[in-house]
Amino acid sequence: MPAYDPLRTIFPAAVHAETWHDARRGRDVPVRLRLPGDAISDARRLPLLVFSHGLGGSRDGYAFLGEHLAARGWLVIHVQHAGSDTAAFRAVNEPLDVAVRRFTSDPENLRHRPLDVSFIIDHIARHDTFAPLVDPLRVAVAGHSFGAYTALAVVGQRVELGRGPAATFRDSRVRAAIAMSPSGAGTLGAAADAWSEIDKPCLLMTGTRDEPPGKRPLRWRWDPFLGISLADAYMMLIDGAHHYSFTDVSGLRIAARSTADPAHHSWICAATTAFLDAHVLGDEGGRRWLADGSLGTLAAKRCTLEYRPASIHH
Repeated sequence: MPAYDPLRTIFPAAVHAETWHDARRGRDVPVRLRLPGDAISDARRLPLLVFSHGLGGSRDGYAFLGEHLAARGWLVIHVQHAGSDTAAFRAVNEPLDVAVRRFTSDPENLRHRPLDVSFIIDHIARHDTFAPLVDPLRVAVAGHSFGAYTALAVVGQRVELGRGPAATFRDSRVRAAIAMSPSGAGTLGAAADAWSEIDKPCLLMTGTRDEPPGKRPLRWRWDPFLGISLADAYMMLIDGAHHYSFTDVSGLRIAARSTADPAHHSWICAATTAFLDAHVLGDEGGRRWLADGSLGTLAAKRCTLEYRPASIHH
């Protein structure tokens, strides 16, 4: 039996783009789906990952990760969030930092983003073509920046919307979350204890050049990792990675100054795959890979992976 390799791909990937309508919220939700090219003809059940873009992004971004996971046998749905996507950000005529604060503190964006994810899981189960392909017991969510908020909200982060008690958008169908460049307390509706009720395994990622807003220290991005106690949590740190190392397309004007290192994308794909294999598919090879220092070996020690096991006291 070959050694476990999270970068090995198995299937050619196919791509579909659609726009789905949530009648309950009166909201269109554009999506891009990536899946193994022969999955429709084979009608086999696939694990599902819903990916949430960052502020100013779209369903077109993060193709590097979606293509890799589809080639590993996943159905990946890149969701586009109206109100914080490329179209919304192109209409901005104010200083960038002001616009970012406005978009990321808007209760409508904070509410609709996780609800978009739950709608995707609902809708795919009724879809004429794709419903037979989805394994409803193997569902995960991932996201970058504002999408990291989305992912964590779906697995139980409490969200302050400005009035009344903190809201929760937990979707019990989701078994694990991946948060790239997560935000700490004091932004995106997060109080200091916002993550204490997350009870699904989480993989968080940042980079040594992933500068937080407002001159906060880099360790601010560890707040969610340190706040999760009811589930296994991992924190991946990539030497030299900046905020846009986790994407390939962005609507933010500042992204034009930076290009992603292909090596970073490779390490992100490897860690994501091993985490999903371990915590969604129950693959012991993925679990061993996370535990035995394989990420550091792959990245020539330019990545570290901290691990906090679920508390035995909950």
